[in-house]
Amino acid sequence: DLAQAKALKAYYLQQIAYWYQWLFGTQVASGSGSTVADFKYELAQAKAMEDWVRGVSGGTPALPELLRVATAWRIAGDEERAIAALEEAAAVPDATEQGKYAALVQLGYVLLRSADPDCERAIEIFEDAVELRPSEPTVKNNLAYAIAICDGDLERALPLSLDVVEAVPDNAAYRDTLGEIYWNMYEEVEAGGLEDWDSNDLLAKAAQEFRNALEINPIKVQSWIHLAKVHLAREECGDARNALKKAGDSDPTLGEQDQIDRLMQALAECGAG
Repeated sequence: DLAQAKALKAYYLQQIAYWYQWLFGTQVASGSGSTVADFKYELAQAKAMEDWVRGVSGGTPALPELLRVATAWRIAGDEERAIAALEEAAAVPDATEQGKYAALVQLGYVLLRSADPDCERAIEIFEDAVELRPSEPTVKNNLAYAIAICDGDLERALPLSLDVVEAVPDNAAYRDTLGEIYWNMYEEVEAGGLEDWDSNDLLAKAAQEFRNALEINPIKVQSWIHLAKVHLAREECGDARNALKKAGDSDPTLGEQDQIDRLMQALAECGAG
């Protein structure tokens, strides 16, 4: 029937789009034990992919193709073009539920990770994605993450994240989100908020979750950056320096390199107080 034909078409387009990363990206080493290839992109590689995709599609790329293009731009460090590709993907007519969900999740993620995060819009997007797939761990994790970094209700974000980690304990991104929630709770306690929480306990839990993430994926740049922040808070200068070196050696994006550079400046003052 029509629904089956639509799903079959989407499947084949997704299989075709899968190979674009091999054609235009540069493969990098994956985390320990991972069977999934990781890729990095320079701006020229991302542009070459988009130009090629738009050319072969006659100017109307399919949703899976737009998702690959958006990923390439995001990794290359051009958030504006990544967002544009994801907005186009989310607006593709007659998209499958799976495709619509994927576009929403990725769009919300990029909006949160951008240099100027659009928190309100990202949370709305994740709430739309939750309506599509209420039990999906990825969108629950992203919603918890959005609340955590947008000065939201951290005591609402924490149980969401704990549920996700309990359901999928071996996912580095989920562990990193939980660690970041603990870190933000630590900062709020230090600022005089969140009564009945101990700042040292929260800092220890944050550090443990970042380490858990790195055990799963030793080249997860954000987790090294987050762990460095914990070490700086504890004035563990040598450990902070080592974490930042690991982050720098793990093929950071341009945005991640900016974070590393800022923390290196803070490291210069570590222990001075």
